[in-house]
Amino acid sequence: MKRASPYGHREVRCAFGATLRAARDKQGVSQDQLAIRCDFDRTYPSLLERGLRQPTLHMLLRLADALDIGATELVAETVSRLRGAVQMGIESVPRLESGDRP
Repeated sequence: MKRASPYGHREVRCAFGATLRAARDKQGVSQDQLAIRCDFDRTYPSLLERGLRQPTLHMLLRLADALDIGATELVAETVSRLRGAVQMGIESVPRLESGDRP
């Protein structure tokens, strides 16, 4: 029997967005600088950080390289945020802003 994941797409996107923002801030990199380093549209980092988009594996690798951290570190921190949210009640995962589409 297949075990259901306690994490929905929205929660994963929001947890990854919070992880990305923390990593970017730690490096002192603006969203525009990150977009340039990754060769992304300038709006894409904002969409990721607000949980409105979910990166592909290729984009995840580009983000990690641009921030000079391992992709596994980004994923592990995202999972840690999700596990903490489940333990504390899913409300601790950053939510989409009102008016944003799921």
